[in-house]
Amino acid sequence: MVQLFEVAPSTCRIMDGTRPRPRRRHLGSKDEALARALDLENYVGHLIRRAEQVHTALWAAHVSRDVTSQQFAVLNALARTPGIDQRTLATATSLDRSTVNHIVRRLTDQQYVTQVRDEADRRRTLIDLTPDGDRLLSSLTPAAERVNEQLLEALPSAERAIAVGILRKIAGMDSDLSNSPRAENDER
Repeated sequence: MVQLFEVAPSTCRIMDGTRPRPRRRHLGSKDEALARALDLENYVGHLIRRAEQVHTALWAAHVSRDVTSQQFAVLNALARTPGIDQRTLATATSLDRSTVNHIVRRLTDQQYVTQVRDEADRRRTLIDLTPDGDRLLSSLTPAAERVNEQLLEALPSAERAIAVGILRKIAGMDSDLSNSPRAENDER
């Protein structure tokens, strides 16, 4: 009889120190495999990824190769709500806190934003646009608006508001998921 030291599959070892070989699943015929495969042209996640690729290509071609759309979102949020902390900024931009932290550090190094300790709560750092950051945002905004228009022009005018509404609903699922018990445990 073979005994295992641990029960977790990734750390499972046979007494002689080797790992057990994974079982090979019989995939069946090509027809069965094809029946299990997703039709990617109707798979929402795949289509959203492809749409993001189109957006990224348009952004690089027409807005900036140096400033990403996420960095633009941070600059834009700071213009709308000056002097906010990183947690509030993450919420305003729908980016996770570690991504916002990275973006803020980069924008600070480039002197587009400043970070100062909150006098009322020394644990908080408040972020603001610099005059250079404000000028950068102003220079990028018209091109960003044009990219948004280009994306929407792929749709008949009667469907544009509907498409934006659908995307808002899908994007809003993120807040529903972040309030779940699992998401709360993941943040700890």
